[in-house]
Amino acid sequence: MKWFQNLSITRKLVLAFCITCMITLLMGGFSLWRMMLANTQIEQINSNWMPAVQQLGEMRAQLGEFRTYEQSQLNYQGNAEQLADYDKRLADTRGLIEAAEKAYDDIETDYTAEELAMYNKLKEQRSAYFEAHERIAAAIAADDFDGARRISSDESRKLRRVLFDQLKLMSQYNQEQLAKDVAASRLAYQRSLVAVIAGMVLSLVLAALLGWAIIRSIVQPLGEAVRVADDVAAGKLDRRIDASRRDEVGKLLSSMQRMQAQLQAVIAAQQEMERQHGAGIISYRMDQGAFPGDYGV
Repeated sequence: MKWFQNLSITRKLVLAFCITCMITLLMGGFSLWRMMLANTQIEQINSNWMPAVQQLGEMRAQLGEFRTYEQSQLNYQGNAEQLADYDKRLADTRGLIEAAEKAYDDIETDYTAEELAMYNKLKEQRSAYFEAHERIAAAIAADDFDGARRISSDESRKLRRVLFDQLKLMSQYNQEQLAKDVAASRLAYQRSLVAVIAGMVLSLVLAALLGWAIIRSIVQPLGEAVRVADDVAAGKLDRRIDASRRDEVGKLLSSMQRMQAQLQAVIAAQQEMERQHGAGIISYRMDQGAFPGDYGV
């Protein structure tokens, strides 16, 4: 830490300011990065898994309604008004199913191989079910209700059940992925919270250490300078002064060292003059040119 001691007080403070700013920027950058990751996870949940679960649930619900209308229609042979009403209900419900399927298709995401395989199978089963329904509708239109009931009982019921199970399977898959993303988002939040708190604690520790280092680099040598001044005032000129530092405090200690040496030289010259006078050489005087300023008077 010699290089730090040799820095001027101004540079020490500038260094402390720069380090503090750098820590602040790092903490801010880290927080922004974690927020962006969290936002990406939230967008993935909101734009992918949640809409998928919603649309698949809508398809399941409307498929149940569709099957109910399909079976109810078989009870109204000869009632053209009721048959027409159910035809409209079936058409509207089928439109809702197709709208939900289109909304599912419109979700911007890359299907996993497992999800794509399930979805392709779902499309095949949906086509088979509606193909059976078309044959039921044709039989009803031909007033062949026995044939319509046979298709409904032997084919449509099984196809609807298989289709419903496939929708349930896909819903479970998407719900599992949604739960995983929610858990990952919660874990990321907890980790971010711990990381930010750790960063704040680390920043406080670094700031405290930096402040302690600056205070110590100033207060300790200043205390030494005060002790030297006290010794000089008390007539003690034998204290060793470390003036190796090159900051303002080091310059002060260096000046104190020169003052100490100058006083020692003046005292030594006075002692020599006293010795000469004691030897009878009354004309002996201190060399005024050897001492600067008032020391030479």
